[in-house]
Amino acid sequence: MTEPEDAAAVWSALLDRNQQLLPLRAAAFRAVRNDLAGLAGAVRATLAVPSQAHAGLQVLMWLEPQLTLELLEDVLTRARSQRDTGLARQALGRLPRAVLARPLHDAMVARLERSDDDDEYRRYAELLRHLGQTRTLRVLVERALASSDPDMREVGEDFSPDLESG
Repeated sequence: MTEPEDAAAVWSALLDRNQQLLPLRAAAFRAVRNDLAGLAGAVRATLAVPSQAHAGLQVLMWLEPQLTLELLEDVLTRARSQRDTGLARQALGRLPRAVLARPLHDAMVARLERSDDDDEYRRYAELLRHLGQTRTLRVLVERALASSDPDMREVGEDFSPDLESG
């Protein structure tokens, strides 16, 4: 299929594709309700393949936020990637803060205990700041500041001001 050249034709094609997606979105809604584990498994498999993960996160944004919560660990893994961090933030940002707070805190604390990578800490700090998860950001900052690694301490120093205002 050739792509349309003028702006009006592009817009028309986008609207047409959206209409074609509506039945699939309805089917996905039913799958979340009737077979959450099955749908989550399919998405999880896609997110595990680096060449497919970006597209998987894009499609996840069209689906029920409950599915994103089910895939929290997988989305957090993608949040470490420069390419996927923005989509991971958007996907998690669709969830109400109160619903996300406890599972995100628990998952993040476990991840921080396993990591000593300052870049990973920075990606997670950016995510937590974006999501307004100050309690968990405080844990990250305290761990970073207590590190003997100067790069890790820099992450803590960079995000400490976010705690003063929150």
